[in-house]
Amino acid sequence: MKIKIFTDSNLSTLEKSVNEFLDQNDLIKTIQFTTSLKDADDMVPGLDARLFYSVMILYTEAKG
Repeated sequence: MKIKIFTDSNLSTLEKSVNEFLDQNDLIKTIQFTTSLKDADDMVPGLDARLFYSVMILYTEAKG
């Protein structure tokens, strides 16, 4: 079993990356999606917090 994690603040970019990975791997066991709210930059005052999206995929690598 292997784990692949994708994280991005842009949902459409994340979706494209995940879909490309899923197209190349057939032996998917589990997919989990999470969303978190984080400061864009703790060092720069005034920047709004942003959502970060994560997808974790548990899969078996094809042999051969």
